[in-house]
Amino acid sequence: MDAEEVLFALKEGEITSYRFYLLAPGDPSTLAKPHTAIQLLLGASSPDAKPEEATSPVDEAGALQTWDALLNSLRLRPGAV
Repeated sequence: MDAEEVLFALKEGEITSYRFYLLAPGDPSTLAKPHTAIQLLLGASSPDAKPEEATSPVDEAGALQTWDALLNSLRLRPGAV
């Protein structure tokens, strides 16, 4: 699948967060290549949260591992097409 990935690591004071996005335009002529948009957000951007609550629960390596595991788990459902 042709897709674009965008990955951000954000540090605001004591709060670290990670933002991951995958966008694939798909192919309208076939159900086997659907339009796809996936996002993973680790860490909050809430001004009311304490830094230990708002920061990502994992470090950068853990965030990348989670993202890769998510993307590698995607499959076409058998019999769906």
